[in-house]
Amino acid sequence: LNADCVVTLNWIKPMVDLVESNKEIGIVGNLQIKGDRVDSAGSEWDWQSKSFVHIGRGIYHGKRISNPFPINKLPSDLQYPQEREMVTGCCFLIPKELFHDVEGFDLRYRIGYWEDADLCMRVRSNGYKVFFTPDSRIHHQGGHSKSCGHYFMKDNYRIFADKWLHNGRID
Repeated sequence: LNADCVVTLNWIKPMVDLVESNKEIGIVGNLQIKGDRVDSAGSEWDWQSKSFVHIGRGIYHGKRISNPFPINKLPSDLQYPQEREMVTGCCFLIPKELFHDVEGFDLRYRIGYWEDADLCMRVRSNGYKVFFTPDSRIHHQGGHSKSCGHYFMKDNYRIFADKWLHNGRID
């Protein structure tokens, strides 16, 4: 859980329940809210930008969207738990044993994104699923680490691209 998050009542229980109910699930993320809009409902890979894009904020069903969804108009298919390609490291749950089995965060990444995407990819490549649940909600300030413009952002992307994109593992 990032330092720039405010949790809601009973926010962690739905994530724990989901991971305990299905041993195929390795990571669970939640519905992240910024103001009165979706910040992230998990993420999907976008080939145009060669990046993961947050569902409900920047992409929906593979198409770019210009405005994040208002929470009070959340599409029905974002109102139940479902598999995702990636969930943001701002807040997720992973069993301790699995975290150790996949050797935790890759220490080559520095502050500035991509370490969470890499962890999700490794969990998936080890046969586990990455899930999102809207039953867990947090408010995310975003930009707390200034990662979007952080000095290491480009270096981290190169590490990720070399490991997953350039050798065809992202597909």
